[in-house]
Amino acid sequence: MTVQRDFAQVESTWCDAWDVVYSNAFDHSYDPVLTINTWLGQLKPETGRLYAEMYHTADVPTVMDPCSMHAHEFTAFVAAHGGRVLAESVRLHRRTNAPIFLFEVERVPHA
Repeated sequence: MTVQRDFAQVESTWCDAWDVVYSNAFDHSYDPVLTINTWLGQLKPETGRLYAEMYHTADVPTVMDPCSMHAHEFTAFVAAHGGRVLAESVRLHRRTNAPIFLFEVERVPHA
């Protein structure tokens, strides 16, 4: 099933519903705070995982990639918005040799 929609907008039926949310489009986010809050909110409490893949090629935002962060910045950003990076892996792009990061993220339970 394919659903076309704005990935940053909350879909109420998806809240607390998913075991896994995967995206390689975080760098395309026009509102990173809204996006991370939406994605974390879609995870099942305590067991859901977000897998965010980031292909870092630029230090500054572009029209196509308005959200530009390095790996350590993404980890801190996630922590500041209710998530925790559990694991990070890196591989090299087969053509450009640029690093591609994959983050495994959980939603931090509310105290």
